Amino acid sequence: MTRHKVRPLSLSRVAFWCGVTLAVWALVTFLFVPLFSSFGTAFMRDGRLAILEIGGDLFASRRVRTAIWNTVWMTAITTVTVTIVGVFQVMVLEYFHVRGRAVLKVVFAIPLVFNSIVAAAGYNFTYGPGGAVTVGLQQFFPDVPADWFRGWFGVWFLQTFHMTSFFFLFLRATMRRVDYSTIEAARSLGAGEWTILRRVLLPVIFPTLMAVILLVIYGAIGSFAAPQVLGNRDFYMLSQITLTLNSLRRYDMAAVLALVTGAIVMGLILLSQYYESKGSYVGGSKIPTPIQLKSIQNPLANTLLHALCYVMVLIYVLPVGLVILFSFAPSSSIGVEALPSSLTLKNYLRVFTEGAAFAPALNSIKMGTVAVLAGLSLTLFAVPILVKSRGWLARILDLSLFLPWVVPSILVAVGLIAAFDRPNFLIGGGCWLGHSGFYPSPIR
Repeated sequence: MTRHKVRPLSLSRVAFWCGVTLAVWALVTFLFVPLFSSFGTAFMRDGRLAILEIGGDLFASRRVRTAIWNTVWMTAITTVTVTIVGVFQVMVLEYFHVRGRAVLKVVFAIPLVFNSIVAAAGYNFTYGPGGAVTVGLQQFFPDVPADWFRGWFGVWFLQTFHMTSFFFLFLRATMRRVDYSTIEAARSLGAGEWTILRRVLLPVIFPTLMAVILLVIYGAIGSFAAPQVLGNRDFYMLSQITLTLNSLRRYDMAAVLALVTGAIVMGLILLSQYYESKGSYVGGSKIPTPIQLKSIQNPLANTLLHALCYVMVLIYVLPVGLVILFSFAPSSSIGVEALPSSLTLKNYLRVFTEGAAFAPALNSIKMGTVAVLAGLSLTLFAVPILVKSRGWLARILDLSLFLPWVVPSILVAVGLIAAFDRPNFLIGGGCWLGHSGFYPSPIR
């Protein structure tokens, strides 16, 4: 008889399987269990299938129907305008020659750090009731209402100029992969600039452009800060209604709304993949010749291009400047004065010396650090497995890591609440919320 030698477990293999176990636990606990909890909450009630009943209760609400309609049309127009502004910024930075390009690079990067609730507050300081721009407009046009910026217009305006970060990050990188020799070849054959943009640049940037547009749609559908701060009683979106339903412990209705959002996102993903598969697109060169920035010869077009760039500089810089300025203002002047009449360091001293005032910032820093470290740990562990292995484990891991890109975060959030509203062995028998059970309350 031949004896097979049992290979002793090395320290690296023990560490590998410990990592696999930890990754599986994280994915199951914080992704799959919440998703299944969302499905169960949306489809079941008291142990029976009740999706039609829950959906009927939900869509009987005029407020819910309005939120769905607002989300649909706001997402549509936001996607169009963000794409126009984002592509314009990329072309200004990477294709056309514009004076002050170094400043534009910094200004167009503002949405990367000045976003969400901070951006909404800054725009409210600038254009809201009592804001500097509003007061200035009323000096020349007394009939301008104080709340002219509140409602759908303010939400659309903010999203248009602050969802361009995807274009700044991804489309710019793709533009740098365009081989300038192909552009020169097209020009030597007599192609005009429009033909070059359509026949030379577009085939290279189109896959990235589609992906970026999809990210914009994803963000617009789940937008919360803009409608919460700049919307009014007549304009609200799905994210706000879902939050209200969660606060009322109507997780069943919240889950149905989250599933509707997820279905829309998945449909858009499939549609983009369909159109991408219908075309033949080429990638950039491995060692491309850098693009030589093109100067616009037409004086009128050149002046218009520079004017648009400098107007965008004002749009981006003014809210940031006012937020910084009001951070030195007494609290009594915020929302009352267009510009603070006095400045003080008391706000900063209070935040950095009083524990209660600094607690929100500290919590954000802690959560952000933990999230980044956890995400890096999981991806840095998973990527080598995905690259080297082609087995079933790699396929499952690949699909699992792709899910957060296509599943709306609000769907996972509702699932987390539903799954951990009561003690759960996956988190050591703990409970994230202090109570369990549903407390139905109508949304009129």
